[in-house]
Amino acid sequence: MLREDLQYITTEYLRDTNQISVRTANCCISEGLDNFHKILLFFEENGSFFRKKIKNAGRKSCEELDALCLNIIPNIEKEEKHLFFEIAEVKSVIKELNELEREILFSILALIENMEKDIRKRAYILSNNNEDIFNYAFNFCIKNGYFPMFGVFRMYLNLDENRDTKMAIEVLPIFQDSESAKLDEVAERYEISRERARQICNIDFCRTFEISSEVIEQKKNGCFLKYSELLQSKTNWDYILDMLKGIDVVSRETYELQNCLKKEQNTLSFEFVAQIIAYVFRDIFTIYGSRFNNTNKGENWKSTLLIRKAFTDIFDFDKMREEFE
Repeated sequence: MLREDLQYITTEYLRDTNQISVRTANCCISEGLDNFHKILLFFEENGSFFRKKIKNAGRKSCEELDALCLNIIPNIEKEEKHLFFEIAEVKSVIKELNELEREILFSILALIENMEKDIRKRAYILSNNNEDIFNYAFNFCIKNGYFPMFGVFRMYLNLDENRDTKMAIEVLPIFQDSESAKLDEVAERYEISRERARQICNIDFCRTFEISSEVIEQKKNGCFLKYSELLQSKTNWDYILDMLKGIDVVSRETYELQNCLKKEQNTLSFEFVAQIIAYVFRDIFTIYGSRFNNTNKGENWKSTLLIRKAFTDIFDFDKMREEFE
């Protein structure tokens, strides 16, 4: 792994994979060290987390962070040395090429450069002028050939300081392993009525996944507009269809989806991910058992499922749900 690749390993991911403790992760995030690259840079600049402690970090947290960095440095140095020899080898090969071969090579390089410019432009639009999102989306796409849309959506949510978004995150099962807060508690904390809290979380936010003309008009001036816009670019989400090709029923155990989310270091819940897929590809999939759907499809289902419309248009899966659960 190269040094710059560490920026894609979030501090949350280090926490969720038990590489650092929850307390250590919270200390890092509060200090602005929200990815592995920033943590390593802090370590290298100061020599140790004991020499310059981050706020609220005790002895155990400093030990964890020092060990984390010391373990990765030999791997980075090995990769950098290997890359140096590869570059030298490429230069040697170029010297041996004739004029025509060099022209072909430079034409290929120009094509790659143009593709990179196009990716950069699309990543800029996707990032909504946020540098962290841009760097994450651009570098991931260069390496994998597509934008990590679930990862981008996660970053949008984590960076959103809007009150209504924070409330929705607390009440709805948007992130993995999160406990939904009660509307009464949230309403009291934000000093609004319970009914207003319910409307914000269960109606306004969930309308992100509706397409009626009335709802579309309401979205234009709403604080959740950017999330709706993120879902409109179907081209950016097409990699999901390639991933789910040949799969008729998608559940939280579907390996292909699990592998995709892991690659994007995603911390969104399966239920939320499934609702996104159902909205973007509403002509292909029907969702059952979702709290983000304002219809009654989620009421009688114990778990969330995505089923291809080729089947849901023929069979009544609400009546057949016992066979799936």
